[in-house]
Amino acid sequence: PRPCGTSGSWPSTDSTQSTQCSDDEERQRSCSASRRQKQIRRQEKLKEFLKKHSFSQDVTEPRAPSGCFCYKETLWPIHVAARDGQSDLVRMMLMQGAERDQPSSKGRTAKDF
Repeated sequence: PRPCGTSGSWPSTDSTQSTQCSDDEERQRSCSASRRQKQIRRQEKLKEFLKKHSFSQDVTEPRAPSGCFCYKETLWPIHVAARDGQSDLVRMMLMQGAERDQPSSKGRTAKDF
């Protein structure tokens, strides 16, 4: 059997054509289910990250600093994920509309972290 995401053709004979089609269809369903499960796990990981770091569920909203505002920096989720080295979360945030070059209140972008 071919793994998920691979392509190519199976050798075909008249007697095995229907079996190959059903095997191919089953493999596609299995791959689709696997991709959905991975996407769900990534979404859950992102939600946990946002909650842990006191952000809303919207990756485009900043977290305002608490306490004395003189020395604190307003950060967006993408800044914190980049600072923590969580590139997978940064990619997910970009796919959900986070701005790659969003500056913090001190003008730093995710690349600066």
